[in-house]
Amino acid sequence: MTNQRLKDLEDNIAKDEELLKDFEDELRYETYPKLIRKYLKDIERQKESITCYKSELAELLKELAAEASAQIQLQKVENQLGELQQLNDKIDRQSTRLNSSHVKRCRMPSSA
Repeated sequence: MTNQRLKDLEDNIAKDEELLKDFEDELRYETYPKLIRKYLKDIERQKESITCYKSELAELLKELAAEASAQIQLQKVENQLGELQQLNDKIDRQSTRLNSSHVKRCRMPSSA
């Protein structure tokens, strides 16, 4: 879903920039005042639209970066947990080995 939204935003920005360029080209050659005002309004509207899309894109990228950072931190914690578990297993094996090699001796009851 997020990847699709990213692609949509990038596509919308590209389309709006192309349309902005078209309006600017038309304005450059226009001499009729009424059409000049129309193109100026259209250009302003396109610039606002592009700004909104870019702002939303920046926010989405920021969220994705935060999610990626959290994912990396989680992976580090999971790796450390795995290492601790391996260390714990090793200690348990050593402890078991020491306990099984220790011979129990029966003591003679002391006579009083």
